[in-house]
Amino acid sequence: MFAAALPSVRAHHGERGIPEEDRFQNRFHLGHLSVEPEDTVPVRFVFGTTDVPLDRRPRDTVLQRAVADHLREGGHWFVGRGWLPL
Repeated sequence: MFAAALPSVRAHHGERGIPEEDRFQNRFHLGHLSVEPEDTVPVRFVFGTTDVPLDRRPRDTVLQRAVADHLREGGHWFVGRGWLPL
């Protein structure tokens, strides 16, 4: 999806892409970040349930594979909230 949008970004911003001050990570303000892992939040969001064992979840999309692989490799998910000035 990003690759398809790249020509329109270049047409609007030129070959250098999006200016530094307009990039998401520079505009986002973190309001809260959990200190304890909240692994069930992304699992429920991506798979629709937390009742299915990790090895039996579908692996049809890149997002499904990324969430499952991250957990399988011992990683955790921490949920954050914040805001973006419009």
